[in-house]
Amino acid sequence: SFPFSGSKPAENTTEEETLNPITPLLASASVERGQAIAKKCTQCHTFEKGAPHRTGPNLWGIIGAKVAHAADFAYSSSFKDKGGAWDDEKLNILLHKPRAFASATKMSFVGLKDGQERADVIAYLHTLSDTPVPLPTSAPPLPDSSVPPSK
Repeated sequence: SFPFSGSKPAENTTEEETLNPITPLLASASVERGQAIAKKCTQCHTFEKGAPHRTGPNLWGIIGAKVAHAADFAYSSSFKDKGGAWDDEKLNILLHKPRAFASATKMSFVGLKDGQERADVIAYLHTLSDTPVPLPTSAPPLPDSSVPPSK
């Protein structure tokens, strides 16, 4: 497991509060279940290509997009300051506890505690693109323990 931010505890978290990687759960993720679970997000988000923003931004093409990527959406400073691109693990953190990911977010959603539900939503988000990013097929390989780490 790893801390919320990936390398250090996020704001409002403790050292003990960790979240397991989502990649192993993506192997059994269901796009259909993810789409059904994501219906609770439609009060604030749209998912269709070219659809307008609501309280939250449109999520078409989110996988691989820069965090706070929509130029015509007023993101909170918490999102603007994140940097990087949306990947499965960043989405896992956000979907688990939005305020742990971005403390000043306007999102009132408390998050999805169930890891498989988060994996299902992430699998669904992978389909929202003209050129969908494939789901990982397995966890990243562990480093070869017979080779000493480089310094």
